[in-house]
Amino acid sequence: MPLEYERYRTPALHDTGDPDTIVVEQEAPGTGTVTGAFTLPDVVVLTTCGVQVHRLRDYVDVRAAATALIAAAGTAQSRSARHFRLTNASAALAPRTSARRSTAPRSRRPDRTDAGLRESRSGPGKWDWYSVSTRYFDRMATVHALTFYPIKGCAGVDVDRAEVTPTGLAHDRLFAPVGPSGSIVWQGEAPRLAAVRVRVLHDGAKLALSAPGAGELVLDVITDGAGRPVEVEKWPGSGIDQGDEAAQWLSEAIGTPVRLVREPSRESRALAGLDPTALHVLSLSTLDHLNERIARRGAEPVPMDRFRPNVVITGWPEPHTEDRVGRMTVGGVGIGFGELAIRCAVTLVDQPTGVRVGPEPLRTLAGYRREPDGVSFGLKASVLTTGDIAVGDEVTVTEWR
Repeated sequence: MPLEYERYRTPALHDTGDPDTIVVEQEAPGTGTVTGAFTLPDVVVLTTCGVQVHRLRDYVDVRAAATALIAAAGTAQSRSARHFRLTNASAALAPRTSARRSTAPRSRRPDRTDAGLRESRSGPGKWDWYSVSTRYFDRMATVHALTFYPIKGCAGVDVDRAEVTPTGLAHDRLFAPVGPSGSIVWQGEAPRLAAVRVRVLHDGAKLALSAPGAGELVLDVITDGAGRPVEVEKWPGSGIDQGDEAAQWLSEAIGTPVRLVREPSRESRALAGLDPTALHVLSLSTLDHLNERIARRGAEPVPMDRFRPNVVITGWPEPHTEDRVGRMTVGGVGIGFGELAIRCAVTLVDQPTGVRVGPEPLRTLAGYRREPDGVSFGLKASVLTTGDIAVGDEVTVTEWR
């Protein structure tokens, strides 16, 4: 029998003594108490005006998975869903001629293609698990935070609203510190970069730099002049030097000799076509899931700023939903999948202090997010349509990968 989540009723969770199994119990009007056992690694089918499925395989334990599922059901109920069911996946996949009746409404008969389900390995009568899409949940998502980083490697600036250009948020990573050879200097070799605060003044005509023990420097931005040869990703091989005063101040602040340079012409880079790394997107559920795994190791959780995202999304109950986004709209801005974000040693640096503290989160990510070229965490995205986005804007997935 499926577990039906009636409106305003919250199921209870009961431990079984088995760390990988939990019992969900619900008091259902007219039918008494209904129970069902969940065992990891699993995915259960959700039905409400159709078949929806919630992937639980990435949760740390079954209690966390069931709790997230119930929270999702509660949110759905607040959006006038009459019923939410946790049901046997085998039954939902049964052909029309089967003796087992589908729990989906007659108006929307599920099939394997629509629900994104795989064949059951456990056989009939088991609580099976599948890899699926989450069409329903994208309606709940909104922008939680927006951040741009005027100088590569330096602290970000949190804003409530931002302009999105073809190359990302306005003023994002427009400047870079480079060493004597012209190569970019990054937090892996100069972690104190993270503690350098930057303010963009007069719509980018001036920069204000500050750092612990270094005071503040306000400089006039140089936008033209002879280019300095540099090696900065996505730049055209040169950068506009911001002068000796800026170089001396920044070098002393981070303890490494650098020059501060500006990208010569961001507009010309946009003409080359879509930039697959224009925006960095992460969700709160993805970070929460990582921190659950870190906690199991007895280590301290890491904050979102370790990953330096531009757009943080809340409302996706399933971790790593951003991995499966093909296209989405954020407010009036269109965003498309670019690539998975491969993480580096920057994530080991405490951003407010500029001190390397490792080994988390890379140690834990290596256990479940390995890719051929490293460990992934988050989405790098291209800008399909420009405009403004704001904290609280709705996020709608229009195409899943």
